[in-house]
Amino acid sequence: MNKNIVKTFLSVGMVALMLIIAPVAARAENNGAESMVTIKAKADQKITLRVDMLNKVIARINDMKKISATDKATLTAKLNVEIGKMNTLKAKIDADTDLAVLKADVQSITTSYREFKVVRPQALIRAAVDRMDVTADMLSDIAAKLQARITAAQTAGKDVTAMNASMVTMKAKIADAHTQYNNAETAVAPLLPDFGVQTVIDSNKAILVAAKANIKTGAQDLKDARDAGKSINQALRVLGF
Repeated sequence: MNKNIVKTFLSVGMVALMLIIAPVAARAENNGAESMVTIKAKADQKITLRVDMLNKVIARINDMKKISATDKATLTAKLNVEIGKMNTLKAKIDADTDLAVLKADVQSITTSYREFKVVRPQALIRAAVDRMDVTADMLSDIAAKLQARITAAQTAGKDVTAMNASMVTMKAKIADAHTQYNNAETAVAPLLPDFGVQTVIDSNKAILVAAKANIKTGAQDLKDARDAGKSINQALRVLGF
């Protein structure tokens, strides 16, 4: 074959190869850039979600009635520290230019910033306890007023046996509610960031399960106390008291 013809074929082949390789390389580069943009967007969503959740907890803490100003400030400060960490991480992720570094930073949202899984449930339990405390105090005031009416009915010669039994139930349920929410508040105190350690993860999970069970039992106690109070009130009205 003529050398010139061979050279021509080789030149044409090289050009064709470059025409194939160049778009592929460009697409790969674009895909990498798009991948980082997508990763950053998803990471920002995760962080924003966590920050929003923490801000909602702060709002609930600010609405708490029974907690001391010092305890309220301490809880809020802890949550604000976590918000600051999240915002700092978001800024770093948004500024990342290396894909490997970006992926490591994104992973750290759930692996390194573990305090989020501690301070949030602690604060939520405290908020639930506060609401229960306020409700229990209100029911105690109602119980005292109902007791005065029962005494008046009894003095007037009315049969108040059933009402006295309901009053015993009401007071017992209020007392148990206090016990349950105090136990819940005490239970979450030992929560620790787990940093991926399975024994700590299991311990935290058990603590939260127990605390939530206390809250649930306490809420039922308050409902039962409220129902007992309603039955007493209805019976007193029937008697004209």
